Amino acid sequence: MAKRKRKLNSSIVVIMFLLLIIFIGGFLLFGNIKFLGVKSIHDNAKKYQTKHCLAFYPDSSYGLKNAKQLCKDQKQDQIYDYSLVKYGDYYLISYGSDNKYFTDKDFNEIKTKQLNDDGKKILLDYLLYEIKKNEPDKYYNSSFISSININDVDFTKINYEIVSENIQVEFEEYGYDCIIPIKYLQR
Repeated sequence: MAKRKRKLNSSIVVIMFLLLIIFIGGFLLFGNIKFLGVKSIHDNAKKYQTKHCLAFYPDSSYGLKNAKQLCKDQKQDQIYDYSLVKYGDYYLISYGSDNKYFTDKDFNEIKTKQLNDDGKKILLDYLLYEIKKNEPDKYYNSSFISSININDVDFTKINYEIVSENIQVEFEEYGYDCIIPIKYLQR
């Protein structure tokens, strides 16, 4: 009976050793030792990891989508952590100068339903700036400037869309497109 226990114990040790080798081999094949123990500067950050990329993101499906985009086609080891800046009632999530996006307070994608009066005034200021810069002789005169006010402009003819860290505005009536940083639209 002692021999059987010894055989059983040695078989368990061999099996455990083989499982350990498989686990370590799998980690080396599919994982990256460089990423072991790496933590985000944010306590509640989630992480997305591929063989060559580790990206931390705020807890939301939109954050995960952006983390996957950062790691897409990554061929060299890269670690991304984000900074978080509050602007009015939304946040700027930044992974550096080229990778930025804005979210609402729950870290979901910002969707605009309508602009308040302050936002409309900012859009009109950018329109006037673009016109002054591009065609001062044609449009930039006192009668035109006085016609560009919040009460006289038909905002149903203005299309806008949030793209990354900007709002792209198309003024159909005037034939102008403007790109306005969202950070200037606090709410």
